[in-house]
Amino acid sequence: MTSYLDRRHHRARLVRDVIRAKIIAGTWGRSLPAEDELEAQFGVGRNVVREALALLVHENLLRRIPGQGTQPTTHVLLHQLNSLRAIGEDGETNLTERLVFYRLIDWSELDPTPAVAEQLELEPGERVIRWERLTMGPEPLVLWSSFLRTDLGLRRPPVDSPSLGGGTFAYLESFGHELGEAVVTTGAARADAGVAELLRLEVGDPTMLQHRKTYRSDGTLVEIATGYYRSDQIHIVNHFQRRPFLDGRAGDGRASDGQASDGRR
Repeated sequence: MTSYLDRRHHRARLVRDVIRAKIIAGTWGRSLPAEDELEAQFGVGRNVVREALALLVHENLLRRIPGQGTQPTTHVLLHQLNSLRAIGEDGETNLTERLVFYRLIDWSELDPTPAVAEQLELEPGERVIRWERLTMGPEPLVLWSSFLRTDLGLRRPPVDSPSLGGGTFAYLESFGHELGEAVVTTGAARADAGVAELLRLEVGDPTMLQHRKTYRSDGTLVEIATGYYRSDQIHIVNHFQRRPFLDGRAGDGRASDGQASDGRR
């Protein structure tokens, strides 16, 4: 049943996954254990360890420095996303060595495309605000592109905003909008030329992709947004609890009574 593990690249893949998790968690600090220590920890040969490390170098999570060994390339930011909050807001994001702020790229009022107008449920002739910004540390972390209703009374934010109070949700709330929830769809995408330029990536580099709809507490959809995360700079951490079955039986994949199928309640 496990004959595929006879092939080295599968063993390297499994070792890589554990090492990656330790790098992201900061377990080993600024330098990895020597190769012979890793061999002993994982019970594999040197070639497997070297292939696993090479995979992480390719992911830009490790770099090899002559005379100094293999080191993590960066302090990966872990964003604990268990409620509706931005990076840098109060919570459990590991910002100890990071100065995070938001940089405005574009704030324009324009005529919406039919697709945007339909999603925001706009009346004919209503316009939208296009808001593009970068979440910044020493390197760009996230590119967000939002379309907002123009009847929200919003003003153009400053070019650079601090992390505390500068995120999307705190910004909207500063104009008196009580936010209720967001529906977020997460996937993966390769950086195109525009995304690569703004996030300082190579074209084709992997990113985490999010599509978001943000609602006020009264159910009004106020924002539709697309975000691209640099996967070598930031990881999302979620804490999930398994809900007891309402009827004592395994579900069939459909939403329970009282729970909307799109994730809203």
